[in-house]
Amino acid sequence: EEQSRAFLAASRCPVLLLRGAEGWPAASPEEEIMREAALGERLTMLKVPGSHHLHLDESTCTEEGVVKPVVRFLTEGAGVQV
Repeated sequence: EEQSRAFLAASRCPVLLLRGAEGWPAASPEEEIMREAALGERLTMLKVPGSHHLHLDESTCTEEGVVKPVVRFLTEGAGVQV
């Protein structure tokens, strides 16, 4: 988590975080607050169906669950709500 926060804080671009609803490990509210504070308005976080590896699982790496949110983020920019 420390390495992840340092990486995010050093980033200067908008960030899309797709979180699997059954992801591992479940971040605590404190971890969420720290992540949001490190990125501020550059962070767009979406909870989508799936596990920690939702992008690898055939049942959850779907157009609706992964592809469309990523494409919208890349074409419309940070702050996209899907």
